Amino acid sequence: MRGCDHSLRWVDVDLEKRLFDLSYMDSVTKHRGVLPLSRQAVAILERRKNSMQDSDMWVFPSETGRGKDGHITLRADKIKTKTGLDITPHSLRRSFTTVGERLKLRREDINLLTNHIDQSVTGKHYSRIGVDDLRAPLQAIASEIERLMTEGVGVKKISSM
Repeated sequence: MRGCDHSLRWVDVDLEKRLFDLSYMDSVTKHRGVLPLSRQAVAILERRKNSMQDSDMWVFPSETGRGKDGHITLRADKIKTKTGLDITPHSLRRSFTTVGERLKLRREDINLLTNHIDQSVTGKHYSRIGVDDLRAPLQAIASEIERLMTEGVGVKKISSM
């Protein structure tokens, strides 16, 4: 996603390296964030890429009225109309964070995956977490969300120790 517009261009996606680039010039935080893609996201993006024209610039171009830049703008009312789900992009972000917390993942990793940047001296100068460091926590969250979707929210996962 790029800033508040929730858009993604194919030029920002590298399916081979399994990452995408949040261009800092369009981001609210003005922070450039190269983030990993989960196994599930790669599968979705590969299907999407195969179904599109080579000339399509946007990963999710608008099928009807285009925004000023030609991409989809995620609005809660449109999401509800299309899916029947009463959700917002922000509620999905909170759900992602909650799943990460329940998995007892590091808060710093969850923050970086949601593009929340530590502006402290330590965060700016000493915290050097790379894309590859974020792959495992991202995949853990994505797999847990997938499990909750397929098995149900009330199903408890029993881990073997």
